[in-house]
Amino acid sequence: MKKNIQTTLIALFALLPLGMQAQSVDFSKYEGSQIANSDFEDFHTVNTKTEPDYWHSFATAQGALAGWATQDLEQMEGDNNKRPGSKGKSSVAIRSTSIFGFVANATLTTGRMNAGAMIASDINNHAFMVVSDAEDDAGFPFYAKLTERPTAISVWLKFTPKSGESKANLSAVITNGKRYQEPKDSAYTYVIVGEAKDSTIDASVDWQHLVVPFKYDGFKGGDPQAIMVTLSTNATPGAGSKGDELLIDDLELIYTLTVKIPQCGYWLFTNVPQINYTLDNYAVVMPEGLTGYALGITADGNPITTKTYKAGDVIPYGTSLLLEGKEGNYDFKTTLYEKGESPELNDDGKLVDGTELNDPIEGYQYFHLASVGEGVPQFSIATKSDKGLKVKPGEALLRIKADLAAESYNHVLTESSVEGDVDGNGKVEATDVKALVDRLLGNELGMKGFLVPDADVNGDKTIDVADVTQLINILLHE
Repeated sequence: MKKNIQTTLIALFALLPLGMQAQSVDFSKYEGSQIANSDFEDFHTVNTKTEPDYWHSFATAQGALAGWATQDLEQMEGDNNKRPGSKGKSSVAIRSTSIFGFVANATLTTGRMNAGAMIASDINNHAFMVVSDAEDDAGFPFYAKLTERPTAISVWLKFTPKSGESKANLSAVITNGKRYQEPKDSAYTYVIVGEAKDSTIDASVDWQHLVVPFKYDGFKGGDPQAIMVTLSTNATPGAGSKGDELLIDDLELIYTLTVKIPQCGYWLFTNVPQINYTLDNYAVVMPEGLTGYALGITADGNPITTKTYKAGDVIPYGTSLLLEGKEGNYDFKTTLYEKGESPELNDDGKLVDGTELNDPIEGYQYFHLASVGEGVPQFSIATKSDKGLKVKPGEALLRIKADLAAESYNHVLTESSVEGDVDGNGKVEATDVKALVDRLLGNELGMKGFLVPDADVNGDKTIDVADVTQLINILLHE
C-alpha cells in the first residue's frame, strides 16, 4: 500500500516546476505603476559590461567621453547577496572606481548616463531621461513609464564605503515625460510631477530597508508619464572613494489604500484593486491599530473565522477580512514581494448596519458579532423576530446569502480539524497532495473546497512546495 502511495506522490511532486519558490515577480502586469525588473533578477551584457534589464549605467552612456566611459568606468554585476526574506536569487552591486585620480561614483538609473566632461562636477556629466529616447543595444528603453502616483518608494540597500563619511544616494523623480536630468538642472524642473529623495544613506553592516515618501506639492509637471530612479554611491559628483559599494534589492513603488473604520468598530475588507491604479495581484500590510479575521463558511453555511492578521502581517491578494479597530482611517500599504491568493466572499457577504434588520433582504441571513475583543469573533444568527437580541442602530451585522455553504461554493474556505486534509473529505491521503499540487499550479477546477489552514502543513504561514514535502512525509510514515 505504501509503495503505491509513494509512486502516486512522486508523480504528483514531479508536476511542480523547478525553482517555484524562487520565481520573480512578473512586472509585465504592472506597466504604468511599477518599474520593470526592480527585483534585479535579470541581467544582460552590453559593451562587455553587466547591466540589469531595464536599468542603465555608464556601460550605455552617451556624450563626448562615452567611448571611454563604457570601457573604463564603474563595475556593476548581479550579486548572490540578496536581502533577508527575499524570494529572489540576486541583488545588484554597483562599485565606484577612479580614472586619472578622480573618483567616479557608481550609478544605476532608469534613465541614461551622459559622460561629457573630465571633471566629475561638470554639468555635462549627468543622468537624464526623456520618454522619446531610444533603446540600448539589448533592446531596453532609457526610460520607465509611470502613469500613477505612488505614496512612497521602498528599497533594500547595503552600503559599504571604503573610507570617509560617504553617503549613498537615492533619487526618484516622476515627470510628465519630457526631458529631465540629475543632478537637477533648473531648466528642466517644470517637468516634475513629484519626487522622493534621500542623499544621507549611511554605511551598514546589514541590509537596511529604506522607505522614502513622495512629495507632490509645489510641482507643476501635471500628469505622471515617467519616472527616473537613480541610485549612486554618493550624491556629490567626484566625492567618496574608489571601491565604495552599494548593494540594491527589491525596489518597489508603494501605494496606499485608506480604509475607514466606522463607529461600530468593524468593517468588511476585501483586498482587491479599489484605488486608481492598475495592479492586478498585490498584497497589503496590516496597519497598526487593527486586527483582521479571515472569513470562511462552514458546510452548514455559517460564517467562521479561519485566521487572524495582526499589525505588520501581509494580507494576500483576494483575502476577505473582518477588520476590528477604533473608529478612524487606516492606511494599507501595498507590497509586491509578498503576494498570494486566498478565497474570498466576493459580493455574497457584506457588513451592514443593524437597522437593515427592520427590512431584511430576502435570500440573506444576518449574523451578529456575539463577542469580540482579544478573542476570535463568534457569530450568532440575528433575525427581526429574535427579541432577545439587542441590535443598536449603528451596530454591525454580517449579511451573507442564505444558501452560501461549502458544498455549493468552490471558492470559500471550509473548516476541518484534520491536519493535512487539504481537500476536506476528513482524511489525509494522496488526493490531498494532488489538491495541494493543483493549488500551486493554479489549477483548482473540480475542487470542492481548499482548506488553507490545513494546507499549511509545516506551519510557516506559507503554502508552497515545502508543504507538499511535509505532507508526503506524513503519508509515508502512517
